[in-house]
Amino acid sequence: MRLLLVAGRVPPYACGSGGALCRAAMRSLKARGHVVFLLTAQGSKHKGGEGVFPQLEPGLDRAPDPIEHAFEGGFLDRRRRFYTGGRNRRVVRKMIRDLQPDVVSPWDLWGYSYAPAVAPLELGVPVVAVQLEPWLTNPWLEGARAQASRPGASLRDRLRRWVVKRLHARLIRRLHDADVPFLVPGPPPSEWFRAWRGVRFLALPEPGPAPEGPTWDAFVDALEGHYRAALPRRAVTKAVPAVGSGA
Repeated sequence: MRLLLVAGRVPPYACGSGGALCRAAMRSLKARGHVVFLLTAQGSKHKGGEGVFPQLEPGLDRAPDPIEHAFEGGFLDRRRRFYTGGRNRRVVRKMIRDLQPDVVSPWDLWGYSYAPAVAPLELGVPVVAVQLEPWLTNPWLEGARAQASRPGASLRDRLRRWVVKRLHARLIRRLHDADVPFLVPGPPPSEWFRAWRGVRFLALPEPGPAPEGPTWDAFVDALEGHYRAALPRRAVTKAVPAVGSGA
């Protein structure tokens, strides 16, 4: 299989468990004979080669914390950054055209655009997502909710919360309509089902404390199985418009 994995932050940069496991899974899948690419955030610590493409924004040298970057600019800037995708959407589409992956697998988009989860569907490429940290949580939406819930919140604050909530609901609906599975090591937390109704969460075996041994092998076996199961959808995936396009 040809696989394109996507994670905003991966080693050698400080990252969460999603980014670290994504990098380890890339090595294991390559060792099994698959052609695996990794799309990650821009950063000078990435040496290039080995199928790693550091092209997502915000870059890690300029903005060590992409969550801070999430609140830069006005409403249209944030809408483009998270939902319509802006430059990140163009990068993902170009990577798909150039690399021709069979499956695209977002692992950690926390603080980044959701374009890697939606743009492949626009091109008929199936998506299999992996979620360790709850990257479906949008910091912009959480901020809008907090602002609208404070005492004395203005009508503008409440309207902003309503609009951003609608944008996020549209994203979740499109992931549901495309039947995108979200793989979760261990049982998915019950609050995830409440927060993102309609998202198909599936349990993976726990990967264990280190990327080696029987526990890790079982994790990669299951991951590989889900990627293979998505292959028939490559020809039949219904293209969907970009989130926020109004379609």
